Amino acid sequence: MQTKNAKNEKKFSVHGNFKKIRESLGLSQEEFGAKLGLSISGVSRIESGETLNITHNLIALLIKHYKVNINWFFFDEGEMFGVETVNIHSKVNEYNNLVAGKTEKYRNFEEVEKDEEIKRLKSQIDILINVIERLK
Repeated sequence: MQTKNAKNEKKFSVHGNFKKIRESLGLSQEEFGAKLGLSISGVSRIESGETLNITHNLIALLIKHYKVNINWFFFDEGEMFGVETVNIHSKVNEYNNLVAGKTEKYRNFEEVEKDEEIKRLKSQIDILINVIERLK
């Protein structure tokens, strides 16, 4: 059972989101996997978290075939469907503003790059870049 605080921590997983997409579409694992090049067991392993790595190519196929909002899938932002423009610029601006604010706190840029918020945003930007490349 989750505690009230744990529930409010906005926890989600891409594996759980993968399953939510399929269930929202009302598709079986076989139907869902067909457009993604996955077997029933492949879909099952992703949904259960047994397969830890969801490739950027697979994400690109989710966007292409099912119009999944990448911001929702990775960052729990926005609606599940209705592809929004992958707005890497907003993430870069958020990153730059955060770095600017942190530079006063830290002595040098190497210390800034070790900051957890900075690392999280940098990771989000890297994900977006990789998926955008595969959508071209």
